[in-house]
Amino acid sequence: MSTTVFRYEDERGIGPYQSSTYVGLHHEDSNHPSPRMEGFRSLETQEFCALTLEQFRNWFTRDECELLESKGFKIIEYEVPDDARPFKGEKQIVIIKSMCTEKAIWTYRRLP
Repeated sequence: MSTTVFRYEDERGIGPYQSSTYVGLHHEDSNHPSPRMEGFRSLETQEFCALTLEQFRNWFTRDECELLESKGFKIIEYEVPDDARPFKGEKQIVIIKSMCTEKAIWTYRRLP
């Protein structure tokens, strides 16, 4: 079985919280917890945070999506096999991106 997830990434595949492109997002609260806040250990180098479509819509506001996309971030859709998903929290999923398959690139307004 697999899971479909979404991530905002820059041209190097880095998410907005780790990218060198400053976007001013400072999420680390009950609505946007770090993996540790959800009970997971610190992320390993090969692990990345991702979101189901429902989690994605709850995580980012329309204004945040417009800001990220204006800075060059794209929404990448991945198919994640179960063995590439070491943690599934209420608010996010940790994936091993190198084991996942990129399926599509989206903008916020065109998400399925």
